[in-house]
Amino acid sequence: MLHIKDSNKLFEFKDYFKSPTKAFSNIVDIFGVFSLSSITRGVFGFKSKGYSPILLLQMLILSPFLGATNIHNLFDTYYQLFYKGKKDSLYDILRNNKINWRGLLFNFAKQFIKKSKQKWDRTEATFFIADDSDLEKRTPFFEGIGKVFNHVIQKHVFAYKLLALGYSDGKSFIPLDFSLHNEKGKNKNYGLTKKQRKQQYKKKRNNETHGAKRKTEIRIQKGKNLIKMVKRAVKHGIIADYLLTDSWFMSEDMINNIRKIKNGAIHIISMCRMDKRKYTYEDNSYNGKELLRYMKQDKGNIKRSRKHKLKYIAVDVDYKGFKVKLFFIRLSKRSKWRLLTTTNTSLSFIKAFEFYANRWAIEVFFKESKQLLGLGKNQSRDFDAQIASTTISFIQYIILATHKRANEYETLGGIFRGTKENIAEQVFSDRVIILISDIISFLVDLLDLSMDVEKLISRIIEKTDLQLKISLVFSTPDYKGGIKNTA
Repeated sequence: MLHIKDSNKLFEFKDYFKSPTKAFSNIVDIFGVFSLSSITRGVFGFKSKGYSPILLLQMLILSPFLGATNIHNLFDTYYQLFYKGKKDSLYDILRNNKINWRGLLFNFAKQFIKKSKQKWDRTEATFFIADDSDLEKRTPFFEGIGKVFNHVIQKHVFAYKLLALGYSDGKSFIPLDFSLHNEKGKNKNYGLTKKQRKQQYKKKRNNETHGAKRKTEIRIQKGKNLIKMVKRAVKHGIIADYLLTDSWFMSEDMINNIRKIKNGAIHIISMCRMDKRKYTYEDNSYNGKELLRYMKQDKGNIKRSRKHKLKYIAVDVDYKGFKVKLFFIRLSKRSKWRLLTTTNTSLSFIKAFEFYANRWAIEVFFKESKQLLGLGKNQSRDFDAQIASTTISFIQYIILATHKRANEYETLGGIFRGTKENIAEQVFSDRVIILISDIISFLVDLLDLSMDVEKLISRIIEKTDLQLKISLVFSTPDYKGGIKNTA
């Protein structure tokens, strides 16, 4: 659940920067957790003429903690005590297509994961979590942008589609990788007029640069790029027990590719649309709706979870040559049956449902990063700057996750000593998930709305501050096993 008392305040971090001495001290402390020399090795593909790229990067990452929302007002803060250069140097590093931003993000994530395995308590399972989100813009003149459909306001907007992959150990969510996409649309024109496409920002890049390679991803199908992301994470030495996705990513191609990684080390748990795809059960072929209808004929197939107050049907089937387990789930008498799928056929419903609840960590991540860290707010029309600013927001989130983990579980080097406030909870409790899903499903059914409930709930969480209502009603288990009231 969320634990944000003031959406305009970046947790309690601003308190650390009320004086120049304290600001400098906390900059040293924050980056003392990470080895900047090893993290930035091989990242900058150019020689700096003037200020160190590491210094520039350091200042960009710390800007919101200094009270600045952009480079322009960064110079009104104590920032100027550490850097006497001009704004152009900071803008230039954002637009530089030779910087390996993807490698930089992985390096930060790897150090966090390494420290969490060494110093903090173990968890039952680990997860890759994937989802997409809109990065809306006001004009069509950004490089490579198009119109995408906003499921909340039910209209098309100028935006990049941000596809993100993260890692969770059930306690902390860490962003690993991302790509920006556009959508061709029905008319294959990205929702833009010929004049708008002509007026878009354009930039020539050497095909071998990191920026050029990132630019080519913009038109790759998101599902295919997600598979590449998971393989890239594993190549970096990061592996999880499960990949959690929503129904948009569940496909034969996804199962085939993910299950081949490390001899089947990664299983998939995903929502799935009840469409025309066929499953084989007892030598007969059914689509989702047909199979549900068949299973409901025997009332003994319908089980009830008292813990989660819902009904479900579990069935093992064959899908395109893969053994998968289907869970048909009904949250209330008025709600429709939903379909949860996993490639781990030995998994019980309770485990599958509770493991899948970790997927909401990425919804919290999108919301907090947009609200607090300026994700998607960069106004540069240069695609390289969009990649850079998104990466920086992701790194800032890792720093916050480090603070939370250190403060709640163990102190690292005296960082944030004496801090009593908890920052955001990374995962909604299952009771909150059930409540939100039940309410939204009820309204969709009652109003007979033709929309994807999963996507609608995601967008509502992203756009709405639920903290006050949730904190007044719910409590969440603390790390010692007791109950901690979040109000």
